[in-house]
Amino acid sequence: MKYILIFILCIISLFLLANDLQVELNDLIEKDVFVYKKNSTEKFTGIAVEYDEDTKTKIEMVIYLNGMKHGERNRWYPSGVKKSEGNYIKGKEAGVHKYWYESGQVLYIYNYLLGVEHGKHEIWFPNGIKEAEFNYVYGKKDGTQSYWHENGKRRAIVNDINGKAHGSQKFWYVTGQKQFDYICSDGEKNGIYMWWSKNDKSKTIQNYQNDKKNGLMYYWDEKGIKVYDKYWLKGDLKTAIYWNKKGSFKRREYYDENKERLPQDGLLFIKSENKKEIYLEEKIDGTYIKNSNTKFTGVAVNINKRTKQIAKEIHFKNGLKNGKYTLWDNAGNKIKVSMFKDNILHGKTIYFYSNGKIQDERYYSVGELEGEFKRWYESGTLKLRWNYVNSKKDGKAEGWYSDGKKQYKNSWSSGDLDGIFESWHKNGNKSNIYNYKYDKKSGEYFHWYESGQLAIISNYKDDVLHGSSTSWFENGHREYEKTFDSDTLMSLIEWNEDSTMKKKEYYDEYGDLLKREYYKKNKLHQIETVEELDEGLLKIFRLPKGSLIKKVYFDDDDEFIKRELFKNNKLTKTETTK
Repeated sequence: MKYILIFILCIISLFLLANDLQVELNDLIEKDVFVYKKNSTEKFTGIAVEYDEDTKTKIEMVIYLNGMKHGERNRWYPSGVKKSEGNYIKGKEAGVHKYWYESGQVLYIYNYLLGVEHGKHEIWFPNGIKEAEFNYVYGKKDGTQSYWHENGKRRAIVNDINGKAHGSQKFWYVTGQKQFDYICSDGEKNGIYMWWSKNDKSKTIQNYQNDKKNGLMYYWDEKGIKVYDKYWLKGDLKTAIYWNKKGSFKRREYYDENKERLPQDGLLFIKSENKKEIYLEEKIDGTYIKNSNTKFTGVAVNINKRTKQIAKEIHFKNGLKNGKYTLWDNAGNKIKVSMFKDNILHGKTIYFYSNGKIQDERYYSVGELEGEFKRWYESGTLKLRWNYVNSKKDGKAEGWYSDGKKQYKNSWSSGDLDGIFESWHKNGNKSNIYNYKYDKKSGEYFHWYESGQLAIISNYKDDVLHGSSTSWFENGHREYEKTFDSDTLMSLIEWNEDSTMKKKEYYDEYGDLLKREYYKKNKLHQIETVEELDEGLLKIFRLPKGSLIKKVYFDDDDEFIKRELFKNNKLTKTETTK
């Protein structure tokens, strides 16, 4: 097969050379996926070349067939040293593609099949040391991938299946010291994750589940002394224990479901029947009665050192939070009540305003938001309401202004907006209507002014403007009519607020401006057309009967170059950036 391909490509090359179909690359333009000669509508077939401006040596040669790369493509450095070579079939990379440094050292060798990476890939540093060796299967990394540092020492060995990390993933510093070691499954970290510092003293051990930190995490400093233990649940930090330099317990911190550290003033103790204070001790696997091996069961409180009031009250069973968990602020106001089961949020959680009225009410099931979520204004008026399934919004959602009037309503499906989204102004008039499909705008969109006057009607497809879009001024007169193709503006008609015509714009199929017509008092006043130059853009302004007014030139970065002014079609003045 390889030799047949080479034979075919050679025949094409000889045919093109024999027919003298050779042009310079800058004489070609690309539209969509095809290449044309300038000022031609016929797809280009032939050989295109490019020469260095200074050395005049050939730096690129490409074979085209019916407007697409088909055959060899070669490139050279201005010095004449080959830079790259590769073959194309109908515009797509095929077979082996090679690249070199200007020194002649191979940079990389890639393999392609029908335009996608397929097979062995190799990369080298300028010094000849291999940098990477990996394998692709139909455009996705698959198998063992190896990487090296420039000194030749191993940098990484990772494994992929179908483009996703899967299996052992190991990394090393340039010194040879191991840096990371972990396991992935279908692109996500799962199991033990280990990190080492360059001197192998400081290190971290962490557990992951589905790419989220889950379970215990340990960290040692550069002297090998443990600094902290942290406990994570499905990506959320729940608690952390810090150790002093001698290895004894220093403090424990707790975090709420918003990942905010909870206040830890005072020491935890039991409210016993005889009022005797029995202090507790936090360990990594639970709460114990201090100086004992007994896990605590009962009710414990935490006293605010400054106010001497209770800061929190927690129910324990066998050393784990089970039951009610209550927090108070420095003024003694209750701010939160949660329910726990074996140290995990489970049941109703309520947040309070300082006046005692409920702010939020939500429900958890084994750490996941589940069921109805409600929020109120401080006045007690309901602010919003929706539903959770496995911590994702699902079902009907509603919101209200502080005076009780409806603000919006929409629906969700597994965390995505799905269905009609409606909103209202504060005066009760409709504001917006959207339609969502899989969290993307789809179909007609309506927007109204607060007065009730229709402002916009647009059409969406896959979250971008597609089709007609019409806007009105608040006095009811049209402001514009636009047409879009997948968010690309194709045409525009614009009016002034008094309904007189302002301008019209026309675009090609790629969204590039072709012509703009300006109006005064509903009469055509001036015409602007746009032409592409070899390097940049030219805008030409004419009177309705064709007389030139001015020409304005821009470079490839849309920066102004010069302006030519005309009178009676004769050049009268030239203005430049200088």
